[in-house]
Amino acid sequence: MIISDDWDELVEWLDKRFPNRSWRPEQAIAYYADMRERFDMSDVWTSVFAMYEKGQTFAPNGSQLIADTIRVVRHAAVDELYRGLPETAGERPPVEGWIKKRFGVNMTGTELIARIHKERGPCKTKTCDVCYRVKVGADNER
Repeated sequence: MIISDDWDELVEWLDKRFPNRSWRPEQAIAYYADMRERFDMSDVWTSVFAMYEKGQTFAPNGSQLIADTIRVVRHAAVDELYRGLPETAGERPPVEGWIKKRFGVNMTGTELIARIHKERGPCKTKTCDVCYRVKVGADNER
């Protein structure tokens, strides 16, 4: 939840960084109303900092801010879901039935790794069978 003082601080920060900002006071109030119940302020700040660091030269409008904050929240949720899983390093699950207990569905280790890669992207290592197979298969199709 976002409190109004935090939102005011964000609006002031945007004013200083984006002097050509197109938010009128009534727009800032409307964006606050749209976001206050849906998001945590830290996620909104993460989104704004990311846009600023990319070199965006104008303040984000409400829909851009909401969309990018959703991206930040989803990314954090996926990272939390898979944090520390042996499968993220291409290793096998520790015990039989562990995948079903953790994710609520039966999958083979390879299917779980494929799911992880679909949601997080391919591994950066060369030790993952799934990534290697996908890369080799894609190279052979050319």
